[in-house]
Amino acid sequence: MIKQNWVRKLLMGIAISIFLLLVIGCEEDKKIRSSNVSPEASNTESVKVISKDKPVKVDKWTMPTPINLNSLAPEVKLDWNEGAPFINVNGESISPLILFFSADQELEAAREGLKAQLEYAKREKVKIVSINFSFPWRNSSEDVRSWYYAQIERWLDFVLENYPDVYIIPRVWLGMHVPDLTSNSSLEGDRVASVDGTLHNVLSLSSEEWKTGMIGALQDGITYLESNPKYGPHMIGYHISYGDGGEWFNYNYRTHGNDVSPANRKAFREWLLDYYGSKEAWAKAWDLEEIVDADPVIYSRPDSSGQSFLRPGIDQQFIDFDYFSSEIVADSIIAASRVVKNETDGKRLTMAFYGYSSDVVEGHSGHLALETVLASEYVDMLSSPISYLNRGVGGIGGFMTTVDSVTLHKKLWMIEDDSRTHLAASSDFDVSIGSLFPTAELTIEGHQRNLGAAIVHRTGLWWMDLQSKGWLNDSSLWKNIGEMRKFYTDYMKTAKPLKPDVAIIVDEQSMKYTGKGLKVNNPLLHEQRLSIYRAGLSFGIYLLDDVLNGSVPDAKMYVFLNTHILNDEQRQKLEELKKSDHTLVWVYGADFIGSKKIGEATGFEMEVVAGEKGRGSVVLDTNAAAPWASLAGMSLPLKIPDVPYYSIKADKDTTVIGHYESSPEKVGLAARDFGKWKSVFIAPGALDTSLIRAVAEYAGVHVYMESDDVLQTDGTFFSIHASSAGTKTLKLPANKKVMDALSGEIIGTDTNTIVLDMYVGETRWLVVE
Repeated sequence: MIKQNWVRKLLMGIAISIFLLLVIGCEEDKKIRSSNVSPEASNTESVKVISKDKPVKVDKWTMPTPINLNSLAPEVKLDWNEGAPFINVNGESISPLILFFSADQELEAAREGLKAQLEYAKREKVKIVSINFSFPWRNSSEDVRSWYYAQIERWLDFVLENYPDVYIIPRVWLGMHVPDLTSNSSLEGDRVASVDGTLHNVLSLSSEEWKTGMIGALQDGITYLESNPKYGPHMIGYHISYGDGGEWFNYNYRTHGNDVSPANRKAFREWLLDYYGSKEAWAKAWDLEEIVDADPVIYSRPDSSGQSFLRPGIDQQFIDFDYFSSEIVADSIIAASRVVKNETDGKRLTMAFYGYSSDVVEGHSGHLALETVLASEYVDMLSSPISYLNRGVGGIGGFMTTVDSVTLHKKLWMIEDDSRTHLAASSDFDVSIGSLFPTAELTIEGHQRNLGAAIVHRTGLWWMDLQSKGWLNDSSLWKNIGEMRKFYTDYMKTAKPLKPDVAIIVDEQSMKYTGKGLKVNNPLLHEQRLSIYRAGLSFGIYLLDDVLNGSVPDAKMYVFLNTHILNDEQRQKLEELKKSDHTLVWVYGADFIGSKKIGEATGFEMEVVAGEKGRGSVVLDTNAAAPWASLAGMSLPLKIPDVPYYSIKADKDTTVIGHYESSPEKVGLAARDFGKWKSVFIAPGALDTSLIRAVAEYAGVHVYMESDDVLQTDGTFFSIHASSAGTKTLKLPANKKVMDALSGEIIGTDTNTIVLDMYVGETRWLVVE
C-alpha cells in the first residue's frame, strides 16, 4: 500500500498540508495529498447500481464532454486469451506485470535508485510503470495548479528519459487540495466528520462538492496528459484512488467511527427514501411511528446494536447503513471510472482498489458491493495488496478478495506485491506481522510465491517500491522477475479458465448482517485462509451470487464460509447444486438469520446449543470411520466469541463425527449422503488442514499435498511455498511428466509422486504434461 507524503513546498511559497491516515489492519500511517475543486459540466447522465435485494438506485452525476485524444495515443483494452488476461495496446498483447514506485518522495533523493530499477525493468521487458500523483481541482489558484502539473511533468519526464518505450498507468488521488478545503468554512458540512467528533481534512463521498470537483479534476488532468504529444502515447489507463489510504475504505471508520457529516446524513436519508419508496414504508421498516424531518441517526458502528448478528426489522437501521456504506463507495468508483472512459472514448483502462472481503470484514467498511462494481462496464481492473495476514517467509501470501469471481466477470485483478525486500528498512509494523524477507534469496522465493498465485488465479501483479527507496534495486531480483515474466507470458497464452476442485464461497450480504464484524468475520473469513491455502487442494474463491447464478465452474466441493442469510429464491437456486454429486460444506452454521426453519438449505435440522457462547470446543469421535478416522480425538476450538452455536439433529442416515465438549449430547460435526449430493456440517467455524483434507476425501477431491505447505495449482501448474523445512511430497492423480517451470529441468517422467527437499520460505514452480 502506498504512503502519500507530498511534503514539499509549493511554487510561489504555498505550503501543502498533510493529514495522517491510519490504514486498516494495523498498516502504517499514511498521508494523503489534496487538490482543489470547481463544478463545471455540460451534460447529466445516470449511473445505475444494482445491489442484492435492493431496487435499482440511480445517482445523478454530471459528466463532462469527451476530449479529442492525441492522434498518437494508443488504443487499449483487455484481452482474454482463452482464460487468462493480457493488456492489448494497439494490437500488441502485453502481460499485466508492472513496476510501481512512489512520487511522494523528493525525486533527487530517489533518482539513482529509481533509474536503476527502470533500467532493470527495461532489461527484463516489464513494459508498464505505475506512479502516483494528484490532479489539481479547478478552483485552486493558478499557482497551486501549476505546481501540481509541474510535479507530474517532472516525474513523467524522468520515467520517459530512462525508459522511452514504457507504458504508464498513473495512480490518481481524487482529493481536494487540503489548504483550499480547510480555509473554506462553507465546506465544513462536506468534510468527513466522525462520530467521535473528529473533523477530517477530506471531503465525504456523499458531498456534492466532492462529486463535481473530482469530475472536473479528472477531466482536466486526463486532457492535460492525453493531449500532450510527449505523454499521451504512453498513457494506457488510470488507477483512481480515494478514501482511507487511497483504497476506498470509509474514512477512518474503524478508529473514529462512521461519517456523520451533514453531507453523509443527507445522502443516507435520500438513500432510505429511494429504497423504501415512502416515509411510511421507511417508518414501518424501522418500527417508528413516523419519519421526522431530521436526518436519520448514524451509529458509530454496527456493534452499537450489541448483537453479533443483526436481526431483520429489529436492527434494520444498522443493516440499512451497511448497505448504504458500500453502495456509496461502489457508486463513486463507477462514476470516476466512467469519467475516464468518457474522456478517453473508452480507449483507456480503469482500475481501483476494492473488494477486500477477507481483510476489511466489517459491514460498514464500504467494501461490500463488489458484485455491483463487477457488473459495471466502466471498471476494467481491481486490486489490493497481498493480505497482511501471514505474508512473510513461509506465509500464505493470500488474496484479500474473492479473486476468482473477479476473473469470472472478465475483470483483471492486480496483486500489489509490496513485499518488504531485503533492501527495505525494518519497521515495527513489518516486524509485528513478520513481513520482512531478510535476504535476496528469500525475497526471490517470496516473489515466486506471489506470482505463482497470480498464474493459478489468472491475475496480474505489480512489484512495488513503496517509498521509492530502492526496495527492488538488485539485479538478482530482476533476473528472477525476467525469468518469471517469460514463463508467465508463455503459460498464460494458452491457459484455460481455472476449474478448481474446491469452490470457497463468501457472501457479501451476510457480512452486512454481522453486528460484531471483527469478532465474527475474522475467524470465518480472514483467518480461515491459513488452513485453506495449506490444505493441499486445488481451490478457487468466489462470491455466493456467482454460485447461485451458475457462473462458477463445476466443482466437486463447495465450502460456504458465511452463508448466514438466504431468501427463498436463493435456497431454490442452491437446489441445483444438489443434483450433480456435489458436496456442500457449511461452516459454523447457515441459513439462520430471518429463516423460518434455521439451516433449511443444509439438509440438516439445526438447533441452537443452549448456553454455548464460544468458550469450548467440538471433539471428534474416536470411533469414526474413514475418512474421518484420522481425525479421532481431535479438538476443534470454538473461535468465534459470544455468538450462538448450532447443533444438528442426527438421524439414522447421518454420520456423526464430533460432539460439543460442553454438551456431549449435541452434534457439532456431521455428514450425510443424500444420494445425489452430500452435506457436511462444521459447527466450530474454524477449519483445520486435516479436517479439510478429510472432507475432500469424502467429496472425492484429490489431495495433492499433506505437509501443510502453501499450494496453488490449476492441475497443470504448481506453486509450492514451504512453510516448514523438510521433505515435501506432491501426489498427482495420474502419472505425468513433471518439469521445473523456470529451468525446464525434468524432475520425473511417467510418475504420480514427486519428492522435494525444501527449506523454509523456498518456492518451487512445477508443470506437468
